[in-house]
Amino acid sequence: MTKKSKKLFLLIALVVLAVGVTALSGTFATGVNYDESETKLEGETNFNVDVQYVHSNSGSTEYADLLTTTAFSDSSKWCPGRTEIIYLKLTNNEAFPINCTVDLNVTESEFDNVLSYSVLKGDLLYNNKENHPTSWADYVEKANQQPKVLSIGKHTLLEKETLPVGNAPCYLALAIHMDENATNDYENKVMKMNFSLRFDANYEPGTTDFE
Repeated sequence: MTKKSKKLFLLIALVVLAVGVTALSGTFATGVNYDESETKLEGETNFNVDVQYVHSNSGSTEYADLLTTTAFSDSSKWCPGRTEIIYLKLTNNEAFPINCTVDLNVTESEFDNVLSYSVLKGDLLYNNKENHPTSWADYVEKANQQPKVLSIGKHTLLEKETLPVGNAPCYLALAIHMDENATNDYENKVMKMNFSLRFDANYEPGTTDFE
């Protein structure tokens, strides 16, 4: 009688590095009109927008500043079937509406097609806990679209979303999932990625006189 071998999945250590956030600012001559020519701001002037996050693996529910800290680190450890979520919160502190585009840029990856991602809008961390997905399959179902492979290149998570004036943040949840059938071939592999944000608005930063 031959003894059947049992396939084991060991913990896969993923080295996921993020260089932070690149903030890109742009204004248009006559409102947020994408048919008009673009006017870029000079120097280091940026719109007053808070960009905060919570990493599901951190054990915290307190938002941190994405512009000064790193959402993922080289201590992130995933295994087949594991899902991690980044909860994003964007708050417009200007006196006029702003349109925002959020991209996740993967600059290097050794993971082929075993990492996928899906995006859900809404405050899943606080106000909509009862609607929070309980599994990756549930997440995909609630997102109502097929997950995308986290491949090298630009992945647009939020496109031309209006951030209103006042205390009315825009919430976004990004889930990244490792395929259940991933093998130990991906142990200690590396992925490098960063978030970039583009802000488009009617006025230059700090404007309060609209006459």
